[in-house]
Amino acid sequence: MNLTMLRKCFTILLAILLLASPVSAFFSFDFSISQNRAVAGATIAAETIADAMVSNYIEENHPEYSDAYTVVSLIFDPTGKIIGKLSSKGLKYADNLYRYLKKADNGKGLVNPDVANKIFDKDLIEKLAEKENKGYGPKTVAKNTVKLLEEGIKPENINKLFKDAVENDKKVGWIDNRIETLEENEVDIDTINDFMEKSSNPYDDLRHLNCKVATLVALGISKDNLNKIIKNSKNIKDIYNCKEDLKKLKKMGITKENLNKIIENLKDIKDITKIRKTIGDLKRRKISKESINKLIENGYDLEKVKEIIKELRNKGVPSKIIDGLIKKEYSLKEISAFNKFK
Repeated sequence: MNLTMLRKCFTILLAILLLASPVSAFFSFDFSISQNRAVAGATIAAETIADAMVSNYIEENHPEYSDAYTVVSLIFDPTGKIIGKLSSKGLKYADNLYRYLKKADNGKGLVNPDVANKIFDKDLIEKLAEKENKGYGPKTVAKNTVKLLEEGIKPENINKLFKDAVENDKKVGWIDNRIETLEENEVDIDTINDFMEKSSNPYDDLRHLNCKVATLVALGISKDNLNKIIKNSKNIKDIYNCKEDLKKLKKMGITKENLNKIIENLKDIKDITKIRKTIGDLKRRKISKESINKLIENGYDLEKVKEIIKELRNKGVPSKIIDGLIKKEYSLKEISAFNKFK
């Protein structure tokens, strides 16, 4: 058999192996026979895949052939569909990255072709390869990838985090520390994933979230309410505003228990601003913090209370009397009855 026929046979054989393989390929690579003689490309399903095969498949199933080929370029998704070609630099990075991913995984089963493709698309690989010497080496990226998967971060969110990090020259090593801190403060992993899905700048937003959560915990906000605030906020600004309103309410004398009760009863997280303004109005009408706390404890509609007090004050009922009635836990019906005495 001459060399030309041998090359043709190898190309056809490898194409058949790729199509027959039940194994989902993370990377599909070009191969060339030694001495710089290129193998002719194979046409599969009317789509030419020039010199393309899966190096990992060959290494694991046919090691006797692996020395005859060198890696060149292509990424596949789990179904075998070509996503796009990599540059030579991107390809080298991708090959090293996949080896380090398997090593970092160490048999845990966290990294597989499907997961890897969701995290490392063509754009991300090229960006990482371009900035490899700026703290984005494949070993570092692989190690942090496995850490985030262990924490329970979804692959799609890791992709967002890494893209945000590399585009803005941020360290990927800080990410898992921030996740761990949030979990220590009893933020559920589902809540963290939900937060990142909504964020357009997840890297910085995670840092800001840690600060907001630390303040909320210091205010005595319970685990359930903490997660409710984050999940029901559209973005980090909503969480910031909620945190600021809660801080102001505490300064007004609202107890930790009642701060939590307010959050529990919220249908829309933004409504806390309205509640804070209503409580501010009650205080301006000389209603004491003790009375306001009793109203919250008893589950009264503060907006309705405000209107009743406003009406009583307009009719000349002194604030001191109204406040005294609330402290003695008179019902709203009984308090509003003072209208009839004027």
